[in-house]
Amino acid sequence: LVINTSCEHLAAFDRWYAAVPAGQLVVLQSNDYYAVAEHVNCVPDLAAFRAQAPLAEVLFAGAQRMRRYTRFMLIGRK
Repeated sequence: LVINTSCEHLAAFDRWYAAVPAGQLVVLQSNDYYAVAEHVNCVPDLAAFRAQAPLAEVLFAGAQRMRRYTRFMLIGRK
């Protein structure tokens, strides 16, 4: 199981994700909180996050509205 709850902090997320083996079970979170300087890889919505981290099998895809941002979560197999 690979868990990454801070995808928004990875400038090279595409390279990180490419290194995850096909078929690996993953739990990923990101957000749309662009106001934080360290958030170099935010996504505007769940659809964009799903496109950024395409899964062969989606077990869960959802969004949780917080006070200042929306948190996005994907669970599935790459």
